[in-house]
Formats: sequence, structure tokens, C-alpha cells
Amino acid sequence: MDGFSQHLSDDDPPPGGVSAPEGLNKTAGQYAGQYAGQHLGQHQSSRPLSSQRAAKTSFATALQTTVSFVIATFSKEIQQQQLYYHNLDHVEGVAERALLIFDTVLPFAMAEINAEIDWDRQRGLLYLCAIAHDMRQIFSPQTEPHAPRTRQKGQSELVTVQHLVNFIQQNNPAAVASLSQTDNPMSRFTAADIRFITEAIEATICQYDPTDGAIYQPALYPSDSRHSGQANNESVKELSISARCLALADIGTLGISGIEAYRHEGRLLLIEENLDILAFLQDRSAFDASYCESLRQRLLRRAKFEVMFAKGRLARLERELQGFPEGAIAPLKNNIFKHLTPATIQAIEKITPTQSDTTLETLIDYFQLTSTVERRPRL
Repeated sequence: MDGFSQHLSDDDPPPGGVSAPEGLNKTAGQYAGQYAGQHLGQHQSSRPLSSQRAAKTSFATALQTTVSFVIATFSKEIQQQQLYYHNLDHVEGVAERALLIFDTVLPFAMAEINAEIDWDRQRGLLYLCAIAHDMRQIFSPQTEPHAPRTRQKGQSELVTVQHLVNFIQQNNPAAVASLSQTDNPMSRFTAADIRFITEAIEATICQYDPTDGAIYQPALYPSDSRHSGQANNESVKELSISARCLALADIGTLGISGIEAYRHEGRLLLIEENLDILAFLQDRSAFDASYCESLRQRLLRRAKFEVMFAKGRLARLERELQGFPEGAIAPLKNNIFKHLTPATIQAIEKITPTQSDTTLETLIDYFQLTSTVERRPRL
């Protein structure tokens, strides 16, 4: 038996003794079954049909085992790091949005790209990357008790990639030569799959642009040295379609799901990065006026940031969609990122308190902090 077959069946719990939350575990199991059947049978190659089915079914098993590993690892990380935003609900949403973008682009990609690409396999790998992309969260050491938690740019994503790749390599045949004559190398993770996983997860790395106060992903700007971080004379590879789907899905809540979903994510991220808010809400009398003013300033900065982030998403959408086939851009703008409009930005500006004299109570009410903490999200 290879390493993957020594792991789990569809009915077993994830490795490590941690049971995945019912919703996500069901999603992983259902998807693997669909992947082996309906989805992996859409685009036929020149191999005999029986060989295709065997390879795809076997790869689906390897895929689900890896997803189960990710869920188990991530579940521990969520509990240990108190991740209010980067949790199972978030990656489920990213997976749903990424596949929505992918399925919208796919007909145009198949028609316009003159390359033999296994789109079914890429869809499965995209799902894995969406579920795994936040598996590890690395915070910088805190030097002050009431300071926000911070992360170094790209560190969490790079550690996530290494953790995931290590698992795959430890449970995957080392090389095609190690397979039996009846085994098809495409039934397991390949070197190309590893490159895909690395590219897709690293594409979610975000950066702040001080020129417009926006958050963006440098991987979406390969030809722009200012955004990509590369020197002008360096050659930068264009991001693959699937990796672009994941990047846009990760920060695409406002455009795809609208204002309320955007605000909900914002307050969860606020709590995750400012855990001292929990203690403050439990017993305000334990905190002095200096702390209250410091907290007010933090909440005010966050409110202003939500407006700037939304503006940046609208302003950058056209440029960030350019890596997709030309025919897919209009459907993406009109049907998928349908909430990214000037009217949406105006609505956000209208409801968001950004005046310098906004009170702490007003900001707490705006972010719905009390009710959000009481409805403790799925950690």
C-alpha cells in the first residue's frame, strides 16, 4: 500500500484524533465522491476510459485524505490561536467563491487556451488549496499586553505550503519509477501538483499599498514591478487561472456576497487581531480611561480601513481580472463580482462611522462586538 491508502476511508475521522466539524467534513466527503464521478468524467483524454476512471478515483481518494489532514491540523490551530476569522467558516466560503469563479471562467478557458490541461484535476486541487490556504497562522511576538496581534507578510502562507507539501510527500510515491506497471502516475500527487499548490496558496499573500490605502495580492500584478515586488528587469511568470481564482476568492467577499457578509468578516478579523476586546467586553470596569481611548482609536482606524479596502476592491477589479480569458471578464464583473459598484461603496461610506470624534460606544455598536462575542463563532 502507498502512504495515502494507509490513511482514511470516507467514513473515518480525520487523522490525529480530531473530528472535523460536520459541515466541512461532509463537504470534503461529498466533493471527493463527485470528483471521482461526475466532475472527473467531464473531459476525456486519449487514455482508455477504464484507465482514466481508475486514475481519477484513486486521485480523489488521495485528495480527500489530504483534505482530512488539513481539517484536523487546522482545527487544532483554530483552537490554539483563537482564530475568530481565519477558521473553518472562512475557508468554506473561500472554497465556494473560488469554485464559483473557476466554473464561470472554465468554458472560456477551454475554448481560448490551446493547451492540454486537466481542468477536472485543477478544480480538485483548487478546492484543496482553498480549504488549506490558512491552515497555519503565525503571529509575531507581542511586546505589549493590549496591542493588536500582527503577522509578517507571507509567513503564514509559506509555513502552510511547507506543512501541506511535507504531508503529501511523506504519503505519496517518491517518483514515477516507484509505481508498479499497473499504476498510473496521474492517480497520485505529482510534481506539477506540488507546483500548483505552492503557486495557488502563495498567491493569497496580501500587501498594503500606501498610495491608495488598499490591500492587494502582488501575485495578481506580475507585469507591474511596483506591485509584484520584482525589479523592472526581472521576468515574472503570469499567474495560472486557478491560482487567480483562489486569490480573488480569498478577498472577494464584498464583491461576491455583499455588504453584510463583508462587515461580518471585518468584525471577526477585528476580534481575532485584538483579543483584549474580549476581556474588555466582559468587565469594562477593569480598564482605565487611557485604555478606552486607545481602543476607540483602534476601532476608528478599523472603520476607516473598511471603507478604504472596499474602494480598493472596486478600483482594482478590472486590472485583476485581466489574467482571465477575455470572454470571461464580463460574466465575472456582471454576475460574480456584482456587488462591486459605486453604489456599494457609497452605501458603505454612509453607514460607517469615520468621524474623528466618534465615541467608543458608537464604534462598539457599529462593529456589533457585544453580540458577535456572545454568538462565539465556530472555533
